[in-house]
Amino acid sequence: MVERPVSTEKLLVFGDLCLAVLGDVRTNVLDHKVTFIFRPTDYMRWKHNIKDEDYDETLFWIKKSYDMRYCVCIDPNPDFQRWFLACDYYGNPTDMTKMLDQNLLADNESLVKERDALSKQLVLLRLKFNEIIKYPEEWKTEFLEELEKQKKVLGDYIPTEKSGESNE
Repeated sequence: MVERPVSTEKLLVFGDLCLAVLGDVRTNVLDHKVTFIFRPTDYMRWKHNIKDEDYDETLFWIKKSYDMRYCVCIDPNPDFQRWFLACDYYGNPTDMTKMLDQNLLADNESLVKERDALSKQLVLLRLKFNEIIKYPEEWKTEFLEELEKQKKVLGDYIPTEKSGESNE
């Protein structure tokens, strides 16, 4: 069993998937704002061109407020606190669905439906095979009767290449 860590960095995940180390959080219900004190990762600094002037001069943390509508506390545990902001560093809302490939999502949905249909067919096949194993003579009789019906319908029909089938 993995032991519980004593502590870990608290994280702030922005809607554009940039990360920051979370220092503190304050909520102002009257203004509908959540104030975060955080230190962005190097990638986030580069992506949003965050200047040194944005940081507090003494502690080198950024203090910034965001609209409460965009802020969700994913894990309120004080030792492992995680927040998600549905906006970027500047407070502009981000639409996560636009970041995902819509064709990929549609393909995935189609594959899920196909998988479910095949799964149902597999269950029916297993039931049929169990029936065949239990009653082989009855199955053989049904099979031969079905062949006779098809023979009556088709008669002496021999497929040709024009019909899309070969004589082989």
